[in-house]
Amino acid sequence: MTHPVLHNIHPFAKQPWDPDAGSHTYTPQILPKDPLAPYILGGTINLLGGSHQAGKTPMLGRLIRDWMSGEVLGQQVPQGAITGHGILTTNRSWQHGMAHSPAFKDLPHPLNTYSLIDDGTFDLKDFRTRIARVELLERCLDRMQLQRGSLLWVDPFALFLGSNLLDFDACAVSCLEIHKVLAARNLTMIATTATAKPKADQENTYPRLLDRIYGTASQLSFVDTCMYLATPDELQRANIYTLQVYPQYAKMLSLDFVKDDQGCFLPAPPDAEFVQLFELIPDSGNSIAKAALIDALVPKVMSRATLTRMLRQCVEGGQLVKSGHGRYSKPPASLPFPG
Repeated sequence: MTHPVLHNIHPFAKQPWDPDAGSHTYTPQILPKDPLAPYILGGTINLLGGSHQAGKTPMLGRLIRDWMSGEVLGQQVPQGAITGHGILTTNRSWQHGMAHSPAFKDLPHPLNTYSLIDDGTFDLKDFRTRIARVELLERCLDRMQLQRGSLLWVDPFALFLGSNLLDFDACAVSCLEIHKVLAARNLTMIATTATAKPKADQENTYPRLLDRIYGTASQLSFVDTCMYLATPDELQRANIYTLQVYPQYAKMLSLDFVKDDQGCFLPAPPDAEFVQLFELIPDSGNSIAKAALIDALVPKVMSRATLTRMLRQCVEGGQLVKSGHGRYSKPPASLPFPG
């Protein structure tokens, strides 16, 4: 007996493409202008990580102040790139806490502020699931009423990712959902995030500080620029805090800061050793061998190990270019001087 051939099509099998079918088309979302290309791009999520008590919140204040003043991360802020600033805090009161921080006092322009803790109208029992956490962000933004094209600062970010920061899939989907929320409102986000507790066994600690951010790697994979505020202990540099900036489409940037008596960040003065090193480095088109630098600086100015560390830091930060075997020069367009 001959059975009829059944042509069953699996629901996920590839179908012939129909250019006239509406389901195969989409309308790209209109993203805001780039606030600071290539370091902060419009409509993106950007993270600032650091250990507990490193000073991530005061660093937000520093960056907001610099942005409002027209120069941040050593770059000139493009005129008209953003329409305003708003800060959303999830773990501290603004009225009874952060508003009194010197880092946020006397800013050059108004700062739209909102604290989830200060808002007594929220019933947080409604936000137990991961999906509801993104809805929570939307409700907060409804209350803030930010102008389209604004820069949104979030301190900290974890609450909107769900209950398990170690769940790669859940955090990745949350980031994608948040991207859509930002695009719909024409916003760009810079948010703080924490690191895991330091391990007793230092051999099992991630050597790159950025990788110490707590949670799944999707936090780094599904955002744009990642920044890390390194403490003096982490870099073994007395009193110097280093902001490491890792953009997706440019070289890593490194900027040094010191804290004043009120805990606010100030640009660190140039290190005398760095000054003497840079005086020996030729401009783009010419280079100097490491051996010549050793002859000029070791041991009367610095040790050989210190020179090696400085050269590596400057190459990673983009202030120097390494060419050939152990030869160094300044880049064509000099990036900010270390410190």
